[in-house]
Amino acid sequence: MTPATPAPRRAGHASRSTTWCTAAAGAEARPGTSQVHRQDRRRSTRRAGGRSHIRDRLDRPGSSAGPSATSYACSMSRRDDAARRTALVALIVATVIALAWTLWPDAKKADPVAKPTPVPAAQDIVAGTTLRPNVCGNPAQKPFVPKQISIAGVADHANVLALPRDGNNVPQAPPLSNVGKTEFAWDAPTIKPGERKGNALFNAHTWPDGSAMGNHLLANLHVGDRIVVFGKWETLCYKVTKRTVIVASQGSYEYYVQDGPPQLALIVCSPPRLGPGNWYHRTIWYASPMYGDSEPAT
Repeated sequence: MTPATPAPRRAGHASRSTTWCTAAAGAEARPGTSQVHRQDRRRSTRRAGGRSHIRDRLDRPGSSAGPSATSYACSMSRRDDAARRTALVALIVATVIALAWTLWPDAKKADPVAKPTPVPAAQDIVAGTTLRPNVCGNPAQKPFVPKQISIAGVADHANVLALPRDGNNVPQAPPLSNVGKTEFAWDAPTIKPGERKGNALFNAHTWPDGSAMGNHLLANLHVGDRIVVFGKWETLCYKVTKRTVIVASQGSYEYYVQDGPPQLALIVCSPPRLGPGNWYHRTIWYASPMYGDSEPAT
């Protein structure tokens, strides 16, 4: 019988081992091999002193080995292949981990150690000023209908009545009542607060018992003081720039000016009182609008 032709060798150790084991197995299965021949192969295997000699012999065409030597050699070859594959996989995994550690900066950073929050030292409690809203910080930028007036030491959001002129074309005053004596009147047909020129005209009552708005104005409103006028949504502050006293019978052209600088003009009756509703003097305050809580605009 013609010996089996071994499979052609392929590149790499794995293919070489597989071909070797297959050829060896074919030799084991070949019938007609004499007992003497097998004994000679075993003696040759022992003399070779290791599986490397067996592998070299079986790599040669026509070589044969005994069943036990062949099985042992194939088993060792497979173990070597498995060990090499395991070592290769371990090397790849170790390389990937090393690259990740090197290229990922956060991996090198240790977890920050939480520092205790310092406890602030105890502070002494001292008397201070009370913070109040800046009522003049957002002055009206257009004319508006006045609703209330505040003056330090005089009035706190006192009502303002928008009244028409009387039959003699004279601005009207608030009603002669306990409510009316605490209110202001505004000459509605003329200048509004916030207009760019002219006097916005206001008035109030003075009573002989000293209880009306005019009495409080005569006692407490002076040059440099502030008058705050409130609309429905608007606010405009005025600073008093002038206080003057005139004879009532002579009247005042200055009070009715409509083409001058923007002002608030406020008039009340002032002593001496000549009789019911008859006061000899009139006191008038002129105040200029304040923008940005600064000096009055002129």
